Amino acid sequence: MHLLLLDEVRPQPWRNGGGVTRPLVSAREAGTVSTGPASADWRLSLADISADAEFSVFPGMQRHAVLLGSGAVSLASNGAEPVWVRPLQPVSFPGEPRWHARREPGSLELRFLNLMVRRSVLRGELQVIECQRQVHAGTAWALLPLAGRWQLSGDVIVGAGQLAWDEGNGGCLMQPLQADASAVLALVHSI
Repeated sequence: MHLLLLDEVRPQPWRNGGGVTRPLVSAREAGTVSTGPASADWRLSLADISADAEFSVFPGMQRHAVLLGSGAVSLASNGAEPVWVRPLQPVSFPGEPRWHARREPGSLELRFLNLMVRRSVLRGELQVIECQRQVHAGTAWALLPLAGRWQLSGDVIVGAGQLAWDEGNGGCLMQPLQADASAVLALVHSI
């Protein structure tokens, strides 16, 4: 299991320059950490959108996103159904189209948790959780606490501002330590 402090992750411009991302995890299907996003079979990142912008294209990848905080954004692309992204409601969409993000009027800077998986070898999902979860060995996972603290596999405790993740080497029991605890759980399964 790995732990990451979000404040220590340096922001980087999007590939197309339309926003800022904070890469959190990049990994290959076999469970080894990749050399970077281009060689990754799955990746997890935080993205900040302060203006309407076009998302970068990621051929072969399935994108999953959840909006953290308030506001809303519409994702539109030629030939694809528009996707509305609202707070704490995970959405999924293909990485090939040129998605244009348009913020809902009154939305200030928006922050997304993004999970991208190479759909030829993996299946991914994002879940907002508020109660105990068990992740079994063989499933890669990442837990981003939003509120409260979480106890992981007995002795590791994480809270807001931290990310815990594992390549799938072992299972993990995730238990909230407060009644108002919530988190986003990213799961990555081999096909």
